[in-house]
Amino acid sequence: MGRRIRHGISYQASAICSQNATGAPTSERCRAYAICGQYYAIRLLRQNTPWINRIYVVTDGQCPKWLSSSTSRRLNVTVVDHTEIFRGYEDVLPTFNSVTIEHMIAHIPGLSDEVLYLNDDFFVLRPITRGHFFGKKKILPRGQWRPRSKRLERIGERYLKNWKTGLVGYRGGSENIPFKTRFFMRAHTPIPIHIPSMQRILVEKNLLGRNISYRFRSVDQLDAIDIFLNHMLSRGMAKPGPDDWSYLEFEDDQADDDRCVTTLTNTSLRSETKFLCAQSLDRASPTSRTRVTDCLEGFLRQRSSLSAPA
Repeated sequence: MGRRIRHGISYQASAICSQNATGAPTSERCRAYAICGQYYAIRLLRQNTPWINRIYVVTDGQCPKWLSSSTSRRLNVTVVDHTEIFRGYEDVLPTFNSVTIEHMIAHIPGLSDEVLYLNDDFFVLRPITRGHFFGKKKILPRGQWRPRSKRLERIGERYLKNWKTGLVGYRGGSENIPFKTRFFMRAHTPIPIHIPSMQRILVEKNLLGRNISYRFRSVDQLDAIDIFLNHMLSRGMAKPGPDDWSYLEFEDDQADDDRCVTTLTNTSLRSETKFLCAQSLDRASPTSRTRVTDCLEGFLRQRSSLSAPA
């Protein structure tokens, strides 16, 4: 693995705009909040990870107005269209499935071996160094170990079929998880990826065939990143990182709104928390949405003590 990360990835794809696994986004409100999230995701990434040289935004022919040519140059952002990374696989386009898109990120032209991969609702709140994600010959993904059993797998299958977005960390497929008694469930945080290793595992598991044909989320689709992380852990090339992240998911419910706002307050006060994921912000009450954007704006006003790479 290389000595220094050269690039970070943040992407905005249609399925992520609406957090909808079964259909293309139709709500302008969903699209507006996706663009808002992308604004803070990119700016906080640039502010708090100056050691990342280039940020790639993978999109389906869309580019937010705020990301003008001059802003892209200043932030060192490159917009990459789906047609570039799906070259040779055009028959699966258009796709509204972030899991499918994740299979293809290694095809970004000029990408370095070490990459920090983010969804556009992930936010780097505080300054971090390369060592937060890349140790000596090991990547440091965030997540939790979960027990494996036939009973839990049956429950997981039923849960997947009834849940709108699928169970992150379980979609690796039981036959593809290299551990007998447990599996690693990744967190909703930036993910460190060693691109050559991921490419090898995709080939080993034959994941660039039928598995990328799903235009929308499906319980039958295997998750490339979940499989990659579990195999890296089994081969001693990864180690779980610290519990330094926070997660919000709004669900059209006042009690849930209150819980998320409490979590947000604790996140602001807890200096150990480096990362925040805020899902389904379009479902939050206007007051809660304002609280989230005010919080992100406050973190954006803080200056990073890290210096940019030479």
